[in-house]
Amino acid sequence: AERPSFVRSVDEALQAVGDLGKRLWVEFDIDGERQVAGALGPLAEVLRRHGTRVGIRRVAAPPEDMGLLRRLGVAYLRLAHGLCTGLAGDGSAGKRLLLQVMAELGESEGLRVLAGEAASDADARLLRQLGLPCAEPAVVQAQH
Repeated sequence: AERPSFVRSVDEALQAVGDLGKRLWVEFDIDGERQVAGALGPLAEVLRRHGTRVGIRRVAAPPEDMGLLRRLGVAYLRLAHGLCTGLAGDGSAGKRLLLQVMAELGESEGLRVLAGEAASDADARLLRQLGLPCAEPAVVQAQH
């Protein structure tokens, strides 16, 4: 659980920046859903009150309690990188199915599900076909 002085400091900082707080996205790494309420609690309420988007990153499986995430003001889930790579080919059918289920579950619960940077153009294409926004793959240029 966070310290009250930290939550108060975040609240004061967001009050000071006014509407700019609505442009802020804050992501948390949380190991297991059982820690979500303790890790976010009052901090999530402060962030939500200022219009700041709250997300959980490195999500590798569908959360068990989407309702809890919604009540805490979590706006999106950012998928684990490994889950979003190597999606082409027959050996990845299970991974693609899991991603599709996560995208549909998020949509039905009002949570955005996002992928990070795609590892390849093929991965980016497949992620978007599944309804998962992602960043373009990095372009590596040879140095001369």
